[in-house]
Amino acid sequence: MEKILIIVDEAFICENVRRILSGEGFQVGAESSGQEAREIVASQEIDLALLDLNLGTENCIDILKALKELDPEPLPCWCFW
Repeated sequence: MEKILIIVDEAFICENVRRILSGEGFQVGAESSGQEAREIVASQEIDLALLDLNLGTENCIDILKALKELDPEPLPCWCFW
């Protein structure tokens, strides 16, 4: 089963995206900050990351760079909102 990590700081959006993807058979995790996302990527294998463009003081480019440092293997990512 493919694992998708949602990184969004808006609970309503996060829950709806999680519900839709879970209904399609994906294993979905959700975090609301870049730091939480880094901890997940460091400890688990993730197949796809969906990132909010702006997360507090960070943006998706900052987070993508940090995730690549943790795992140099290409992690498909999509920045949105």
